[in-house]
Formats: sequence, C-alpha cells, structure tokens
Amino acid sequence: MSSNFSATAEYQSLRTSKLPATSFRPDIQGLRTIAVMAVVLYHLWPLRLTGGFVGVDVFFVISGYLITGHMSRELTRSQGFSLTMFWARRIRRLLPAAFLVLIASIVAVFFLVPETLWDSSAKQLGASALYLQNWVLASDAVDYSALNEDATVAQHYWSLSIEEQFYVMWPLLMILFLWLATRVFKKLSVAPPSRRGTLIVGLTVLGVCSLAYSIVETATNPSAAYFVTGTRIWEFAVGGLVALVFHDRRLMGTWAIVIAWLGLVAIVLSAVLYSGNTAFPGYTALLPVLGTAAVLACSGNPVFAGPAWCLARKPMTFLGDISYALYLWHWPLIVIAPFALQTPLTTPIKLAILGSSILLAWLTKILVEDPARLGNALKRKMAAYSFAVVGMAVVVGLSFGLVIMTNQQAPLSAEFQSSSCYGPNALNPQNGCNSVLGDEQLPTRQPSLFPNKIRAPCTPVARLEAAEQNRRLAIWECQVPRPRKQLP
Repeated sequence: MSSNFSATAEYQSLRTSKLPATSFRPDIQGLRTIAVMAVVLYHLWPLRLTGGFVGVDVFFVISGYLITGHMSRELTRSQGFSLTMFWARRIRRLLPAAFLVLIASIVAVFFLVPETLWDSSAKQLGASALYLQNWVLASDAVDYSALNEDATVAQHYWSLSIEEQFYVMWPLLMILFLWLATRVFKKLSVAPPSRRGTLIVGLTVLGVCSLAYSIVETATNPSAAYFVTGTRIWEFAVGGLVALVFHDRRLMGTWAIVIAWLGLVAIVLSAVLYSGNTAFPGYTALLPVLGTAAVLACSGNPVFAGPAWCLARKPMTFLGDISYALYLWHWPLIVIAPFALQTPLTTPIKLAILGSSILLAWLTKILVEDPARLGNALKRKMAAYSFAVVGMAVVVGLSFGLVIMTNQQAPLSAEFQSSSCYGPNALNPQNGCNSVLGDEQLPTRQPSLFPNKIRAPCTPVARLEAAEQNRRLAIWECQVPRPRKQLP
C-alpha cells in the first residue's frame, strides 16, 4: 500500500521529463491552431470574438520559445552558432509564401480595388515587403486623421514585421549578452556564469524593461503602442525564458496538467473577454502571454484528455501546420471580397472566405513553403539572400507602379486650357459653356454606401469592431483625447 501511495504522490507532484534536442512537439502545432483561428475568427466576426487579436501574442511567445531554445542548443555545441545560416533558414521558411501573397495582393488591388485606395495600399504593400509595416502603422496612428482610411490588403503584415525584426535582433542580443558577461567578469577576475545562466539574466532584464515600456506607452500613446516593436519584445522574452529555464524539459504530473489547462483557459478567456476598449498590449497582455508560457512548460503529460494530448490531435495539427499561410491569406480575402462581389460580407460569404483561406493555405504549404524550405533552390546561403533581395525589390517596384498610375492624369490640350470653359469659368453662364453635369440624364440616386456614422475608441482593434456594425460600409469616427504633450 505504501508503494502505491508513493507512486500516486510522485505522479501528482511536479517533475520534469527530458526531451530529445530534436524532438518535434505536435502540441505546439495545436497551440498555433488556437492562435491563428483566434485571429481569423476575430477578423471575420469582430463583434463575436472581440479579443481574438491576442492570437498574435500567442505566436510571439511560441516564436521566442522555439528560436531561443534552438539558438541556446547551437551556442553550446562545439561548432558554434552561425548567424548567416540562421537568417538563411528564416528566409527559406518565411519569405517565399510572404512574397507570393504580397504579389497576389498587388494584382487584386489593381483589378478590383478603387483607384482612390491604390496609394495607401501601395505604401503598406511596400512596407510589408521590407518588414517595416508595423512602424508605418505606428506612424499613421499618431496622425489620427489617417485612421479613417480603409484597411489595406497588407495591414496584417504588421505582426510579421515584428517577427522578422525579432529574428534579426534576437541572435545579436544573445551574442551581446554573452560578450558583455565575459568582459565584465574578466575585469572582476571572477569566473563568468554559464552561457545559459547569462542568457536567463539578460532576457529577464530585457523582458522587464520592455514590459514596463509597454505599460507606459499603452497608457499614453495606445495607437502607436499597439504596433511598435518595443512593446512586444517582452512577449518573446517570456517564451525564451521558458526555453532556457526548462532546457529541453517539460513539467509533468497532475499539477502540471492543471497548470497547462489553466494556461489554455487564460488564452481563451482573453480572446472572449477582451475587446477594442481593452488597453493593449500593456499589462493586459500578461494573461494570454503567461497562459501560453504555462502550456509550453507544463505539457509533459501526453495522457488521454490532457492538454498535450488534445493539442496534438488532428485537425489541430493540420491547421497548425498551415497556420502561417492561413494568416497570410485570410486578410486579403476579407478586404478584397466586398469590392469583388459588390456586396457586404454576409455570413455565407465569411464562411466561404474561411474555407478559401484554409484551401489556399494548404496549397501554399505543399507547393511553396515545403519546396522552398526542403528543396535545393534556396539551400545555399547566397541563393537565399539573393531571393530575399530580389523579392523585396519586385514587391516594392510593383507597389511603386501603383503609386505612379494613381498620380497619372490624361493631359489636357493647350487649346482647351486657354478656352473660356476651362476651370471655374465653365460655371459662368455668360460664357455659354455646356453643363458640367453633361447632357445625359443622371442615374437614379443609389442608397448611400455610408448611411451611418460610427463612433468608436481610437484604438486599432476597435476599428474592425466599429466597421462590423454596418458590415464595413460605414464612416468610422473616433473621439481623440487632447494629447498630454505636443506631438512632433
């Protein structure tokens, strides 16, 4: 009986399980499914899942966990860590699908979107190709009049821009932490701590500073705070700390299962209870971020009905496998559909967009992502970097072409410009000019596309909710408090 009791106590206690360094975690794919579906459903039904934007933060924590763990393992190996190889792998993994969607979006804008929206679309498409979209949106958010512009097909690239900046910055920061520790402890004539310990301290300090900045910036400048990189770094740091502290291990036991389920509940609650009125990211982002960290750390029990077991089931892993492409495709379809169909987004249309996004994501995964990642075309570093440069140049060039065509006007003849019916003179009855309205009978006045004016908070996530109230066919107006200090 005592042996049975000790076995039960051991199972209930928190303990760790060792994982192979190269082990694949299908439960993380399931976690990606929760994240991407939260975002997609929020974009389709922003008044139903009002806080679905927290899915982006779940992605950030997962990225911090995976990338930090990968770099930590490579830094401890004898051959060391190669920055150029790391960035080449990121290019092969992310850029082919991203460029494909951007080019397809440019074509869709040219053929389906009104010319009055080409300029703003081109600006954000070009910024997305250079992975600076979040900073463009942050600068536009400071100019409050710019918030009245319609959403563009590339607006969702803001989070991908932060991800890419993370991939560039993170290994450099980790190398900097190790270098500083070596220098400081050498001057003190003290043996430096382990590399893992140094990185834990460095990421802790970085995360705390970023969280403090996020809280202050969200309170004082919420529109820009939502997009800037500095307010999100701590979310990557939380994921990185989970990877470093547990070091290829996960907690298991009864209490680990309970904590993991509580983490999933935290993510779901934030997606359901948060809204455009929530001050975000700031301290409110702690709920989904810490919930994600709990799932990553405490999914060591692949028992039936446990969180790790549930997240590793299909179709959870299927949607997780295509989550990146699904995120890329869903938003352009949402933006383009009303123009293409000449009708508001009804529930059947939204369901069709959801199905089409999943289909396009699956095709992109098997036809673009996997061949680029596993094939030989971009295997060499120079090939990968060349592809990145050429792809960016193509997208920026096509975007610039939209701007040029927007500004082109048919030249007027010199004879007409010198006539008495040119410009304001055409309104003078004494000049005998034809009516500026033309001789044809005007068509019957159609109902206004913007029958109502919506008042909503001036936050990025509130805009979708406000627009949904009139099926994206409404003027969006927000009330902006007087700034505490003069903006530059």
